Amino acid sequence: DLAATLSFSSVVDFIGNSGTQKTITSKINSYKNDAIKGTARTSMWKSSWPWFCDNWVVGTGLDTIKYAYPKYRRSDYGPLEGGHHFTPDRLHNEYLNTLASKGALGFFVYYGLVIGGLVLGVLMGVGDLNKHPKGYVALGCLAGALIYLGQVLFNFGVVATLFLFYILLSVALDRKSTRLNSSHLVISYAVFCLKKK
Repeated sequence: DLAATLSFSSVVDFIGNSGTQKTITSKINSYKNDAIKGTARTSMWKSSWPWFCDNWVVGTGLDTIKYAYPKYRRSDYGPLEGGHHFTPDRLHNEYLNTLASKGALGFFVYYGLVIGGLVLGVLMGVGDLNKHPKGYVALGCLAGALIYLGQVLFNFGVVATLFLFYILLSVALDRKSTRLNSSHLVISYAVFCLKKK
């Protein structure tokens, strides 16, 4: 506990006595300004709600963002994009992308059942390990996977990051083995194929 307290006080001291606090404040203010003025990305996000409302059960279909986007494109998108009228193939938010292309049903199955089930399985299994080092590894892997789920609020999954996400979840879920093995790769590949469909 003493080490944690000292580490926390060191971080607070670093932030308070350096330009880090000004950098953090300026970043927060720039995000606030972007939210008010708007960006091409926020325009894409705003166009996803009417899109979802029109196709809320099963969405418009897999990989249809590029084809369906012109119907839902907001008038502010072109000027915010720099005067072009490019058609994006992703909405730069994995959750909105899933809602638009797969609907509420696809969103629930993937994030509620598949990802939610894996996370719940990890959390239930960590208690069984009772301070075993593997429990800490499982929690670390789960933290990495949850960080991925946070960053896709502003981006979308690509092969490299999705594969790492599924590897982290499968290593965290496996409470029996002590090293990475082929079953982790099989689980990751199966979930990866499910996601791409």
